Amino acid sequence: MQTLLNNAADDVGARKSMDSMDDQGRQYTMQTMATRETMVTRENHWPRHATRNWIGTVVLNTTATAVTIGYLAFFSGSAEGGNKATPFSLAFNGVFAIVASISPILSNCIEGRQEVEKGVAGQPEIPVTKAYGVPPMTWFTHWSNLFNMTHFWLATIADAIQLSQGSAPPILTSLVTRTWEIVFPVSFLVNCLVSYAIIPQYVASGIPYNVFSISTWRAELSHNGFVLVTACKAAIFAPQLRLEDFPVVIFYCACYIFMSWWLYYTRGIFHYFFLDPRFKHALIADLVLKVLLTVFYGAAFGLLKLAEESIFGSVLIVLFALGVCTWRAPRDVVDCNDERMVVLQGWALFWRVSACFQRRKSTVSEQLTSLHELPEAS
Repeated sequence: MQTLLNNAADDVGARKSMDSMDDQGRQYTMQTMATRETMVTRENHWPRHATRNWIGTVVLNTTATAVTIGYLAFFSGSAEGGNKATPFSLAFNGVFAIVASISPILSNCIEGRQEVEKGVAGQPEIPVTKAYGVPPMTWFTHWSNLFNMTHFWLATIADAIQLSQGSAPPILTSLVTRTWEIVFPVSFLVNCLVSYAIIPQYVASGIPYNVFSISTWRAELSHNGFVLVTACKAAIFAPQLRLEDFPVVIFYCACYIFMSWWLYYTRGIFHYFFLDPRFKHALIADLVLKVLLTVFYGAAFGLLKLAEESIFGSVLIVLFALGVCTWRAPRDVVDCNDERMVVLQGWALFWRVSACFQRRKSTVSEQLTSLHELPEAS
C-alpha cells in the first residue's frame, strides 16, 4: 500500500514538474521528440535510388570543392585591385552595408527559428516531415543575404583603410573581390527562382497564404532588396569579374549543399526538394544548379564589361534587376484573403503601377457605420 502511495506521489510530482516547465524547456522537448520521429522517418522511407543520388552528390560536391580550392590557390591570378577607393565609394559602401544588414538581422535575430514542413516532390509515399527550431540562415535566400552583408562591410572597411593608409591589406581586397564575384550573379539567380518558379507555383496552388507570406515587405526586402542593392553598385562602379574565376560560384553552391546535408541530419528536412537525395532526379538537379550559376556568372561578366564602357550597360543592369523582381499589390494589403491581392512580376510594375494604389472597397456595414458617425446638422 505504501509503495502505491509513493508511486502516486511520484506521478503527481512529475506532472507538477512538467507543468512548471518554461516555454524554452517545452520547445526543447518538442524538438527532441521531432528529432526522434525524424530518425524513424529517414530509416523507413529511404528509397534505393536515394543512396545512388547521395553518393553521386557527395562525389560531385567534394570534387568540385577540392578542384576549386586548388585552382584558386595555385592557378588563379591575384584577386587584388578593383576600383580605387574614394570618399564617395566609402560612403556608398557604408550606407549599403547598413541597408544590406537589415534583412539578415530581421531574419536571423528578430524572427528567430521557425517550424517547417517539407515533403519530396513526386513521391507521395514519403511522408511530410515537420521540423522545429530551423535556423533562418539555412534558406538559400537568407544565406546569400548574409553573404551580401559581409561583402559590403568588407568593402567599407577596405575603402576606409585605403583612404587613411594608402592601401588595404591584400587579403582584405581579395575577400572583397571574391565575395563580389559571388553575390552579384547569385542575387539575380535568387530573384529569378523566386519570381518565375516559386511564386508561380504558389499562385497555381490556390493557397492565398503562400502568396501572401512570400510577398510581405520583409520577404521583398530579402529578394528584391538583395538584387537591387547589388545592381546599384554594379551600375555605378562596375566592379569587374574575371571570367576564369567562375569556379567561385561552384564552390559557393557546394558550401550551401554541405549545409543542407547538416540541416537534414539535424532536422530531417531539405528546404528545396531538388536537393533531397530521395528526389529521383536530385543528382541532375545538382548539376543543373551549378550550370545555372555558371551561366549567370558569365552574364554578369558581360553586363559589367558593358557597364564599364558605356552608361547603356548600367541602364541594362538596373532594368534586368527590376525584371526579376516581384511585388505585391496593392501595398496596403494586410490579409491573405484580400481579393485585391495580386503579384506584379518583372516589368509589369511599370504598366500596372495603378494596381499598387487600388483602394479597398468598403462593405455595406462599414458604409452604414460611417453614415452614423456624420455630425448632425445644427
